[in-house]
Amino acid sequence: MFAAGRNRPGVAREKLKEIARTANSELDGDLKAVLKKCMQEEKKRPGHGVRAAKKVLQRFPVIGEPSAEKILLFTGLARVAAVPSAFVRVPMRLWFGEEGKNYAADYRQSRDRLAAELPYTYDARQRAYLLLKKHGQEVCKGSAPKCQICPLTAQCAYIQIKAADSSVQ
Repeated sequence: MFAAGRNRPGVAREKLKEIARTANSELDGDLKAVLKKCMQEEKKRPGHGVRAAKKVLQRFPVIGEPSAEKILLFTGLARVAAVPSAFVRVPMRLWFGEEGKNYAADYRQSRDRLAAELPYTYDARQRAYLLLKKHGQEVCKGSAPKCQICPLTAQCAYIQIKAADSSVQ
């Protein structure tokens, strides 16, 4: 969570102090209660509660939309189709062939496609998140994907584009 301060204790300490100040001053020291209140709004007005909960989480340093969605998913507060932030390339390669030029747009496009494809259950969405992360770490690496060992090559737009490019030359 604090990658920027991993080897710099002073930076990590300041981030922790900032988190504590935010939790105490803006959330009355009870983040969980604030998030649950947001999710009660979700029942009345779908979409609004999740957006509100994400905004609350994004008040904290280093928490962007992907991290906020992961927190909501794995705490059991919202069945969002979160995508591992470091591995957005995986669904982009699988479905669209390659990443675009805009990370935020790629993230939303991947998340929306996952949401459309996955059952609306915590189990399915958490499992998809973990599988995408593992696949990105072990097979679909950023600069050197291991397509030759990938079990998804038959469905992968990325490998199909690469194959078409090599047959043209």
